[in-house]
Amino acid sequence: MGCKGSPLREARIRLGLSRDELGRILGVSGRTVSYWESGRKLPAPGKAGSIRDALKLSEVDMWRVMHHVSPKTAATRREEERPW
Repeated sequence: MGCKGSPLREARIRLGLSRDELGRILGVSGRTVSYWESGRKLPAPGKAGSIRDALKLSEVDMWRVMHHVSPKTAATRREEERPW
């Protein structure tokens, strides 16, 4: 997979799955899958094995999924961490 974009999205598209279809496989909503792909939210650690199996991801790509944070999310987190 290329470095550009979400490995979760790339794998989902490669397998011809919609967000809703992947959500059904994983027991979450299509909206949740969308949040994971955009980096707005991260999958729960307990979902990692299911995601990896469903999408046939490598360990490296699974790590990228579990640690992906969008620039907007990162900026929001920095703002929340300010002591003033």
